[in-house]
Amino acid sequence: MAVIDGAADLDYSLTANAGLAAILSTRAIGAAALASDDDEPAPRPQDPDDGVEDLLDWLDLGVIIADATARPVRLNRRAEAIVGRKDGLFATPFGITAASPEDSNRLRQAIAAAAAGGTRLRLSRPSGAPPLLVTVIPVRGGDAGRSWVALFVMDPGMAGTPSPTLLQELFGLTAAEAIFAAEISRGEGLQAVADRLAIAPSTARSHLTRIFEKTGTRRQAELVRLLMQCDRLAPAAPALRVRS
Repeated sequence: MAVIDGAADLDYSLTANAGLAAILSTRAIGAAALASDDDEPAPRPQDPDDGVEDLLDWLDLGVIIADATARPVRLNRRAEAIVGRKDGLFATPFGITAASPEDSNRLRQAIAAAAAGGTRLRLSRPSGAPPLLVTVIPVRGGDAGRSWVALFVMDPGMAGTPSPTLLQELFGLTAAEAIFAAEISRGEGLQAVADRLAIAPSTARSHLTRIFEKTGTRRQAELVRLLMQCDRLAPAAPALRVRS
């Protein structure tokens, strides 16, 4: 089974399994992700395909389904969180835009030309945070005669750390080991983590040794990669509604 790991793998996974995006694209625009004109969230339709939307809500990249005119049809929770920050990417019932006219033009051109192949671009952010990384690809399926695109949005600043509780459940770590593991997942050195947790270096080394044993890893870099993958198992934060 393929592992979704970053924008490139997500591109391939949704393109090869077009039903995921097609199910989203066939929903009515006002049915869920976008707020209605009276500023009240519209109820989500309930049917068996809603499980696919739940799956997309667990991804650690934003997914936006839009038509060829850049009008958004569906956003997963990570995408809603990104546009809710109003820092580099905006989505209203009338279209998807970026923070600057230049970026907006490039984004619209990428969406309009998606049928010819995928496009990757960076969107600058007024806050000065690292640019949003966006991949635009065509979506096969959906309504006959209509073109759909999928935008995969990565916010480098939204990378989190795994929950200590989750690490306890997955690997049988003690509470202290789980807290230490969550801190070590940031990629810092042993001494830096020991200082932040106010523990002795010998205690930090002991924690790390036991974590290696329980996770089946041998090196800190290998452990960090595993822990960051575990962060993807945590449920997404509650959705932010997009207002017009």
